[in-house]
Amino acid sequence: LEGDTAVKEISSFPTGKVTLTAEWRAVRSEVRLYNEAGNELLGTITAVYDEMLPSLRKIPEKPGYDFAGYYSEDGKLYYDEKGNARVLWQEMEGVSLKASFTPKKVTIHFDLNGADGELPASIRNCRIQKCIKQDIVWQAGRSKVTMLM
Repeated sequence: LEGDTAVKEISSFPTGKVTLTAEWRAVRSEVRLYNEAGNELLGTITAVYDEMLPSLRKIPEKPGYDFAGYYSEDGKLYYDEKGNARVLWQEMEGVSLKASFTPKKVTIHFDLNGADGELPASIRNCRIQKCIKQDIVWQAGRSKVTMLM
């Protein structure tokens, strides 16, 4: 090598002793990050053999869901829900990973029998369709509703 360029031919040989030294570089592979359906490329990461994958700079988002990680087709977890790498890279070729999401679970309390105080402004000024994005069946006598958002 001369710098980063591989030497393919030596035009002349000096007289005397010549020492050749092999230089080894780790294999680099491309990790492709796709959406949950696997049809939209969200980004790529360069993986270096025998090193941990770099942490994600950006966590994918999906309204109403929490990011659960990036998985391979065979179900192996490569990135956790916080975008931290979970594997030491031992692949010789690149892989494609799909984002995984879990539904958000939110508990919302309603007092249908008449409360003494006011609802917080965040709930009072919220349109049901905008805040929880689903219809609610109201039942008299219920004071707690648990729903998935």
